[in-house]
This record gives sequence, structure tokens and C-alpha cells, in this order.
Amino acid sequence: VTNKKIMIVVVSIALMYALHLFVRKTRWGMAMRAMAFDYVVVPLLGVPINNIARMTFAIGSALAAVAGIFFGVAYPVLDPYMGIIAGLHRLLHHSAYFDLQAPWLFRRTLQCPSEALS
Repeated sequence: VTNKKIMIVVVSIALMYALHLFVRKTRWGMAMRAMAFDYVVVPLLGVPINNIARMTFAIGSALAAVAGIFFGVAYPVLDPYMGIIAGLHRLLHHSAYFDLQAPWLFRRTLQCPSEALS
């Protein structure tokens, strides 16, 4: 185990704890949890749902960027196509899973709406 990998683990744990504190202790985090619980009622309470959604995606994108940087630090051989195989595997896995769980989602274009509901 190298010092770089220890640093990656420590910083990752610190980021997870910071995200936990943000979601649990701030008003923005409470608004995020409220949107996840009941998306329809939250705007009635005066919460700006567009701003909360933007912030949620920004936080997720920032954490994904940090994960990419950590991957580049841990494995210094970078290739522009290094995520293609894993991405295709996940895409095929999820499409097969959701096709088995909810086939009407993927076959709705082939059927008329009354047949999709029956």
C-alpha cells in the first residue's frame, strides 16, 4: 500500500463525512431530503426546487471529478477509452434488469397506450 492510496482513502472518507454533514445539518440538505421524500409538496412550502436540483447535480459532478482525479493518481496510465468497457457493461446490465422489472417502460413505443396499461 502506497502513500498515495492511503491519502486517497483518507480524503475520500473526509469527503463522505463532509457530504453527510451537509445533507444532515444544513437547510439545503434538508431541502434535498424533502425533495427526495415528496417532490410535489416541496414547492408548496417555498423551496426553490430548481436551485436544489442544480446544486445536487453540481455536488454529484464535483464528487465524480474528484473520483476521476483519484483514479488518475492511483493508476497513472490514462487512456481516453478506459471507461468504455465498464460503462457498456453497466448499460447492458441495467437495461436488462429494468426490462425484466418493468418491460412496459422499454416496449411502450411498440404498443398503443391502452395495451401498455393492460
